[in-house]
Amino acid sequence: MKTMNLEGISHFNAGRFEEALRCFRAAVAAGESVPEARVFIGHVLGALGRRPEAIAEFISVITDSPRHLPAYSGLANILIHLCPARDLAAEKALLRILTLKPGREDFRASLAITLRSCGQALRATGELDSAEKALSKALILGSRGQASRRLLLHVMRMRAESSLSAGDRKMAEKELRRILDLEPGDKKARQGLVELLRRRGLAHVSSGRLVAAEKSLRRALALSPLDRESRSQKLEVRSMREKSQKARLLAARMRKAKKVRLLRRRGDAAVTAGRLERAEAALRKALLVGEGARGVDRQLAEVLLMREQAEESRRHAARAAKGEKVRSLLEKLKAAGQAYHTSVRIRKA
Repeated sequence: MKTMNLEGISHFNAGRFEEALRCFRAAVAAGESVPEARVFIGHVLGALGRRPEAIAEFISVITDSPRHLPAYSGLANILIHLCPARDLAAEKALLRILTLKPGREDFRASLAITLRSCGQALRATGELDSAEKALSKALILGSRGQASRRLLLHVMRMRAESSLSAGDRKMAEKELRRILDLEPGDKKARQGLVELLRRRGLAHVSSGRLVAAEKSLRRALALSPLDRESRSQKLEVRSMREKSQKARLLAARMRKAKKVRLLRRRGDAAVTAGRLERAEAALRKALLVGEGARGVDRQLAEVLLMREQAEESRRHAARAAKGEKVRSLLEKLKAAGQAYHTSVRIRKA
């Protein structure tokens, strides 16, 4: 068996693929080192251009021996170089590597290398989320960290570009921030993020959200302090905010002045109708509004004086009415007394 494997490898290296295939199949038939021989069969089938058979062989090995890493590497190589169209079954088989636990140190190192290959294959097929998971795990395991980091950054850039193409600027911004977290010196990602923040600022300006626009431009300047365009836009937005704030203040003052005029007219109408309490209430409200209330205090003082005079007149009238009533009663009593004395004199006479 071992001899057949070695012979098959020799034929494979010499380009005699049919002879190599016969040797590896003989090794499998012998029943020893089966996973290795079956992986070799997959490589030979791939070299012969029999892509579907090669993929099926690698998937079969992964299914029977999930921790046999060369099968994942072989399948990844097929997907990268020989698979112009997507193969969902192959991608699904590759994803099984994400469930493997590192285990011993030697397996851990091999797993990191294989994860990198699988991430590269998944990136080639467009499975960017799965590619990122595989490459992130490879980076954590630590083997060839720089290579895994480069591949992972490339996947993140692809995701950012895909999000931009789909019009999802928020997701693109998120991906660019993740790139900068992983590689702070990435100038392209930094410039792309600055451009997105500038665009967001302009969108906020168009919708009248000047505070949000200034915030976005401040974030752009924090990423790139020397960016002249961001600085210029920020100054324009700040000027617009100041003008807008002045306009709002002026509008508020005009609204208050209008309200004061309305309350003063209401007070005048109440005075004309003789309803001084209502006039006082309206003028006090005008004083609370404050804006444009010049002269209201004098008008209120006049109303209060009028109320006081009216109250004094009512009191005087009440006193006068009471005195008249008393005089009328005394006159009646006097007349009754005179009538009584007259009747008494008449009886005596």
